[in-house]
Amino acid sequence: EGTRNHLRISFGMTSIERRRASIFRNDEGRQGPTDRTVRSRYRTPRWRVAGPLSQDDTLLSPETDTLLLRIAFLVAALTDGLALVPMLMPRVGSALFGGGSSRATPEYRYAMNLAAALMAGWTVLLFWGAAQPIERRDILLIAVCPSILGIALATASAARAGIIETRRMLPLWIHLALLSGYCLIVYALSFR
Repeated sequence: EGTRNHLRISFGMTSIERRRASIFRNDEGRQGPTDRTVRSRYRTPRWRVAGPLSQDDTLLSPETDTLLLRIAFLVAALTDGLALVPMLMPRVGSALFGGGSSRATPEYRYAMNLAAALMAGWTVLLFWGAAQPIERRDILLIAVCPSILGIALATASAARAGIIETRRMLPLWIHLALLSGYCLIVYALSFR
């Protein structure tokens, strides 16, 4: 019996138990159980949301919001930072994504160096966002669209044209899709 009561308290009340508990009135005239045993048996834990959310209720604590946003910023920053490696080292880029001698031309190197500078800037910006994730959470929206969406579309176009191998791009696309989804979900949950 003690275990069953513990489980009820830990996981909250069912709708039948909530109705049964609301029948009672306490000494102040508010709804709720009157005697101590019934009160402890039918109480809802503080962390459980028993009904529709009011303005005072939140899905996540501010600390959890901050942590989840910080994780999103740091994963995005690490992703951008790692993307610098194939941009600055053509052999690594060829090994990862395939491609041929087109990586050796001066025009290609010029374009890649410009892209690497922009990617490094985004990396620093995302690390900066991780320092105060609640205040700077809007940066995540910009990171998802146009940045991540643009990268996905550009790589899909290159794969379609045969510049890079599609099978080598699949892990990157999966990673970008998961990162984008996580960023958008955490961003939406961070509002009260």
